[in-house]
Amino acid sequence: MDQNENGYDPEETEVGKDAKPLSRREMLATIGFAGTALFAGGAFLADPIAEASAADAVYGAKKGHPDIPSKLFGENCRVTRISIAELRNVTNPSETTVYFVSDPGREGFFVYDPADTAAPDNAGTVIVSASGARFERIVQGELNVKWFGASGDSATDDTAAIQAALDTGQAVFLPAGTYKVTDTLRLKENGQMIRGAGRFRTTIKNSANAKPLLHFGDLTDSAATGYALSCTARDFSLEGNPSTAEGIGLLGILDDVATWGSASRACILEGIRVTGIGSGPALRVSAWTPTVIGCEFWNSKQGIKIGNHVYAGRFIGNYISGHEAEGITCGVQAANSAALLFSGNVIQWCGSPSGMIVLSGGSAWTFLNTYIEKPNVGCGAVWALSDPCTTVTIDGVHYGTAKGETAIDVVSTNIKLCSVRNVQIFGNVRSAVKITGILPLTSIDGVRQPSGTAGVALIDDQSERKQTFINNSPLGIETGAAKIKCVPSYNAITAVDTATGHTRWFLKNGREYFGADTSAPSLGADGQSLAVYKGAGIGPLKVDRLMLGADNKGLFHGSGSPEGVVTAPVGSLYLRADGSPGSTLYVKESGVGNTGWAAK
Repeated sequence: MDQNENGYDPEETEVGKDAKPLSRREMLATIGFAGTALFAGGAFLADPIAEASAADAVYGAKKGHPDIPSKLFGENCRVTRISIAELRNVTNPSETTVYFVSDPGREGFFVYDPADTAAPDNAGTVIVSASGARFERIVQGELNVKWFGASGDSATDDTAAIQAALDTGQAVFLPAGTYKVTDTLRLKENGQMIRGAGRFRTTIKNSANAKPLLHFGDLTDSAATGYALSCTARDFSLEGNPSTAEGIGLLGILDDVATWGSASRACILEGIRVTGIGSGPALRVSAWTPTVIGCEFWNSKQGIKIGNHVYAGRFIGNYISGHEAEGITCGVQAANSAALLFSGNVIQWCGSPSGMIVLSGGSAWTFLNTYIEKPNVGCGAVWALSDPCTTVTIDGVHYGTAKGETAIDVVSTNIKLCSVRNVQIFGNVRSAVKITGILPLTSIDGVRQPSGTAGVALIDDQSERKQTFINNSPLGIETGAAKIKCVPSYNAITAVDTATGHTRWFLKNGREYFGADTSAPSLGADGQSLAVYKGAGIGPLKVDRLMLGADNKGLFHGSGSPEGVVTAPVGSLYLRADGSPGSTLYVKESGVGNTGWAAK
């Protein structure tokens, strides 16, 4: 094939006779990585037959027509410049012609595939001529949505163009711009990726209606194939309007509107920004093993809503702010949403009367290193945990209140098992941990309030439960009191009668007190001995009898003679309170039962 300095054959026929010269720079700029590899190997510049294997290696043999690369780069190969409109009018296509589409923003190389008689014209990777010929774009890597006609000018409706790119099942790229959409975009192919040029450079925006913006899976598919496995979205923004029902939806097996039977599992969101979802959550997840990392969810009805069958999910380093209601919420059965990790997230300026993080379902949730601040006015709690949410661990919290806030609980729980550790509170709260309900166990360790007050108590246990463990700093070291069934306690361990709310015993300063305060009798160490205390000093041990040894020899006390009255083994002593000389001390010298007592 003869070529001039611009890299095309001056003897081209058919459409080529009207073609304009195509420079080598244009070819390299538009053919992409694979084309560059071909040029580096000399496919267009050296012996075309010898280089056919290079074409095969880069593009691969086409299914049903394995010799297309060899024909394409055979000795009669030519390159011709053409527009998409002109390509659709080609009536006599050539298998040995590379058609360079020169429409601005949609440039690329196409080849005629005679084996393809069914592929639809999507304006990006497949062009169908009036004669029914299919021309397919030579491409390796991501598909640019502008090839399919998307403009990104914020005015043109780009829904169809973006969806056409997604429908190819290949990775899709959205260059910088604002893409107006009027319907839900759907990832349908397993392993597919959609990527922007950065969350502040690429925006998908719906200002027209309530349609969700992006779904992983396709609810319009009535068959059991409407889910998408292992898909990824990254590096762009989604912007809704006051009526938008949902930002992103990861659809799954028990999705509330799904008609099919599996899940869009193992999907990833990274570097996504969602804002302005006025009538629903910025993100709704009903799929297994999601990973949501480094995302932002702003100014919506809710932040993240967890639905059914969300197992082993990870939500790491996200920013959740400015929502009318909850920042995070879940209301499904405990068995249907479990083993979820939230780590290193910021949650602020959100919250309903129920709370900022409202979990009335799910199980085995863990929150690590959470920065919380500024709940909405009227918000009742930061974490509101209720049955059947079975197990929640909260570890490492920095909480700062809104100015003057006093009516909020940092953790309000009545679940089966709750562990709260390493919480710092700056500002006024109602309580750090409020416990209610009849379920069994709460563990609290390391709750501090360096500034502010607790309106009721730092720890307010109003539950009917059997076990509450409080291992906290002593009073006076940035820590307030515990209030257990309205009984204040400043002590390391306190046992409370759950029926009456009365303190039965507590530990403080090395003594075990039997009562409600330090005036109660107590046991403690006196040197190397165990001492009984009453008040500040060593006091009496007041009992009616003291039994010693395996056979219960006893020391008894009372009025009147013990003979015929007090039953004891031989060797026991009786001290008579109303005795006289010779009848104050009695010894049980013989017999069984209550006889055999002798006065001494």
